[in-house]
Amino acid sequence: MGCGSSTPAQTSANKSRKVLIVATSASKMGDHATGAWSEEITGPYYTFVDMGFDVTVCSIDGGDIPIDAGSLSDQFKTENDKRM
Repeated sequence: MGCGSSTPAQTSANKSRKVLIVATSASKMGDHATGAWSEEITGPYYTFVDMGFDVTVCSIDGGDIPIDAGSLSDQFKTENDKRM
């Protein structure tokens, strides 16, 4: 069974398991705008969700997670990004 594939029994059993994805709170590095690369959050998020895990995403300082605008350009945007 490949990554992201699960049976109904596995999905049900995984609901009692929790995953925490912790992302950056930094929106700048010096004068340069930055943030999390979207796929680095959405990829793992949907891998775990699709397997039935209870997933929480948070930032180090709490609040919104800044997303690097470059990661959402047509060149880099993934199917997981579109799902989010």
